[in-house]
Amino acid sequence: MEKEYVRKPHKLLDYLLATYRLKNDSVLAAHLEVKRPTLSKIRGRTMGVGASFILAVHDAFGIPIKEIKALAQASDES
Repeated sequence: MEKEYVRKPHKLLDYLLATYRLKNDSVLAAHLEVKRPTLSKIRGRTMGVGASFILAVHDAFGIPIKEIKALAQASDES
């Protein structure tokens, strides 16, 4: 089972939307090569964010894993 890094995943998703000036979750899903309902489930907390999602973010945007984990921890603290 994957470790879940983000308890408030919407903050990480919102960060990606704002930083990369993406219009909505559908566009973000396309960049991450995941289905739109996946992001909806993550936002609704019926699906956790784990290592595979973090790797998808890394692959799509080139953000270092260490930085993604730091963003995830920042989301977790607030």
